[in-house]
Amino acid sequence: MDTSATACLQKAVTVTLDDGQRMATVSWADGSDDPYPFVWLRDSCRCKACWSTSACHRLILLSEFDTKVSPNGAGVSDDGLGVTFDWPDGHQSTFDTNWLRERSFKIEKHLDIEDEPKKEWGSDFQTKIPRFNYDQIMSDDQQMLTCLESFTRYGLMVINNTPCNDKSTLAFGREIGFLKPTQYGYYGFKVHQKPQAINLAYTAVTIDAHVDLPSIKYVPEVQMLHCIRQAKGDGGVNGFADGFHVARIMREKYPREYQLLTTQKIAFLDKGKEDYEFHYRHSEPTICLDENGEPTKIRFFNCGRETKLDMSVEEVQPFFDALKLFQSLLIEGTVYHKMETGDMAIFHNVRVTHARSSFAAKEERYLEGAYMDWDIIFSKARVLREKLNRN
Repeated sequence: MDTSATACLQKAVTVTLDDGQRMATVSWADGSDDPYPFVWLRDSCRCKACWSTSACHRLILLSEFDTKVSPNGAGVSDDGLGVTFDWPDGHQSTFDTNWLRERSFKIEKHLDIEDEPKKEWGSDFQTKIPRFNYDQIMSDDQQMLTCLESFTRYGLMVINNTPCNDKSTLAFGREIGFLKPTQYGYYGFKVHQKPQAINLAYTAVTIDAHVDLPSIKYVPEVQMLHCIRQAKGDGGVNGFADGFHVARIMREKYPREYQLLTTQKIAFLDKGKEDYEFHYRHSEPTICLDENGEPTKIRFFNCGRETKLDMSVEEVQPFFDALKLFQSLLIEGTVYHKMETGDMAIFHNVRVTHARSSFAAKEERYLEGAYMDWDIIFSKARVLREKLNRN
């Protein structure tokens, strides 16, 4: 079958009704045909009584809907660009042929931005990290769409020449949609050294590969780090690694360790006080899988892992060995980037792990950070695809 819809350039020729199969078949000028169930046609009526164009919602109430309804008749418009169905209650539904063709039941999957293939990467990605210009993506819809589509595939990008103020990250977030509040800030957070730091990000020490906030059930899916002032010298370098790529390597080469990390739940803990006092705790496997057995989330932060382990004493050593292997493979696949003033690194927080090398405590390194979820990015991409006629 086809895996994606294409624009309908052909006209409809005939429409036939099969009461036994409860199906209407539209024959197209290119010689193909498409069947449409009666129930779907009545449910999908686009007239003002059945569909709200402002809300993009159907007005038909399922509680009053006859799922066994059959049309009395059907026809094709003289220009071949419309197909009409007459219903027993006197109602009439007319469908644009382009609209019908895009919803063909012969299409195996109606693709969306969420279905954009993920492209895994390792250390050879060092010179290939996607880069974009802040002013260009903020002012040009095509540049913004290219940026978001690339990010969907790779889960990592750097935006250059971001204005060096504490408003740029928020402005970028609002251009796309809105930011995700967390215990570290409603509109984001400031990364700089703090006395009695409640998070290691607020220190100058080395931080190994990790994802942020695994202690939260609904963990932020996307993170932004905007460099306003970088530490001098060799320190303060960020490292990024593709956790999905490492998971695949483990599945192929280390199946026993992979099995442990995809089944053994581990708890993560985060306690402290910013705007309010908080205590978060959540348990999930290190590598979370979807219904098809493919990695969907990485939950990994050794420094934030709870000391209470829900496993037998015999399982502890093998688990730590698997965890150390995962860490080692992340290091092997890491790309390094010392952000310069004006750089904003954006990464898929539950796919791409990030790390930071230590720097001199006297240095004044300052980043602005913020979180976002994929729903917001997908929404913006769909809006732009419609606007640019890229559906």
